Amino acid sequence: IEPAEARTHNGRATVKLTADGRSGTANINAFSGGSKATKIEVKIGAAAVERVSLSATPSIVPAAGGTVELAARVEDKDGNSIVGVPVSFTTTAGSLTASSALTGDNGVAKVSLSTTAEATVTAAAGAKTSNEATVKVRSRATLTLAVSNSAPFVGAPVTFTVTPGNIAVTIALSGVVVNFGDGRSQALGTISGATTVVHYYEDDGAFLVTVRGSDVDGSVVEASGGIAVAPITFAVGASHNNAPLGTVVTFNVTGINASVPIERYEWNLGDGVTRTTNTSSTTHEYLTRGTKTITVTVEGHLPPMRRSSPAR
Repeated sequence: IEPAEARTHNGRATVKLTADGRSGTANINAFSGGSKATKIEVKIGAAAVERVSLSATPSIVPAAGGTVELAARVEDKDGNSIVGVPVSFTTTAGSLTASSALTGDNGVAKVSLSTTAEATVTAAAGAKTSNEATVKVRSRATLTLAVSNSAPFVGAPVTFTVTPGNIAVTIALSGVVVNFGDGRSQALGTISGATTVVHYYEDDGAFLVTVRGSDVDGSVVEASGGIAVAPITFAVGASHNNAPLGTVVTFNVTGINASVPIERYEWNLGDGVTRTTNTSSTTHEYLTRGTKTITVTVEGHLPPMRRSSPAR
């Protein structure tokens, strides 16, 4: 106490109590003449702690783990911050940069927690324990790839559905790209739900389809699946194989699956006459003798294909 003795001014004597670094309760008495004042108690340091409030920033770490800052604010019964009080921290998972820290000028003590698993953290100062702060680990995002037709034909539309999943909160995946395995790909950009894309294969064979994107933490998420594309086969038939001169012969293309979108049929009728139709049949009258080779080129969402049939 400084000073140890003071004179009254307007009936009041004022002195100053300074803590010496120890926590506890100071019992203070005052005397004047033969009179003694009622003893008062002043709680100092940890003894004055009434509340400890703990927060974690951020409260969610990436799926691969991360570091959060733990801040414990220490207050007295009047809500004033208390400086220089030791605060101890405990956690159920991960590691702390320190098990204890002193409160600063704002009454806050800070340490860091690094964890790859969900952790529950508490702080204690004096006889008081803080609220529990929970640090969660974000679930790893996933992608699924589904195909509408597991055995499509060349040129037939194939619908792929890309769906993000296993996300704790609705977080979009960015930079999503589908690689169809045939040298072509399509960017879907940012998706947060099931997204479809249609593709046409120009060649038959087995293809590995992959889809890849990035989650909110920048981690790459991907899925893949195989698809077998069957070749297109068709035949060219003629209404007459041995026709007299001047006979009208009808030609038909058959055997193309109905799911294949055909844009046009290009006919070479074998006598110098060519023709383009949007239907699978045509007619022609031959005015010269001999064996005629009829060639049909079918064009759509697929490379040109040729089948030949002789007519006499």
